[in-house]
Amino acid sequence: KRLKMILDYIISSNKKGVHFPLWATCQGLEAVSISITGDPYMLDNYEHFGVRSTVNFTPEGRSSRTFSLFDIDLFNFIENNPDMYYWHEYGLNLTVPKLYPALGEDFIVTGITKDDNGKEFISALESKKYPIYLFMFHPERVLWESIYEKDSNHFPETVRGARLLAQFLVSEAKKNKNHFSKDSFLELLNTENFVIE
Repeated sequence: KRLKMILDYIISSNKKGVHFPLWATCQGLEAVSISITGDPYMLDNYEHFGVRSTVNFTPEGRSSRTFSLFDIDLFNFIENNPDMYYWHEYGLNLTVPKLYPALGEDFIVTGITKDDNGKEFISALESKKYPIYLFMFHPERVLWESIYEKDSNHFPETVRGARLLAQFLVSEAKKNKNHFSKDSFLELLNTENFVIE
């Protein structure tokens, strides 16, 4: 119910001309999909827990907003080198867009991946109308491990891809012109790397 309220608010805001993006990763993709379809049993089982794998970009994914900062070399590298991080036991199989028109008509599949047993699942989705972006892989994990885990050995290309996705998210967030007032409440929200512009 809470997520439905959030999604309704995001969609309503965007319809009013207020750019309000949503980025959902892993269980976030699962929860948003359930909320949109209204079916809590729509998820399929997968074995892809704590592993690095590829992302196979769909033709729509290669021309999507989500991956607009990627070049052809980066697309090809991520498709051929298992270095994006996954940590899930559930996901969306490829029949979901056809079985659930509420999802299939409003979203494009931008990425597909196979689990440990070769079973395909949807690894990235993008809303056609709204700035809503859903991922099964964890680009933030690649960046965190590259900084803090000396033995992570992530490829520089994968790190670049994760940084470009972060850059894309920041650019989407900056399109929203809402701001907190500069009072004591804002001070409570500050983190050590948050800068008030």
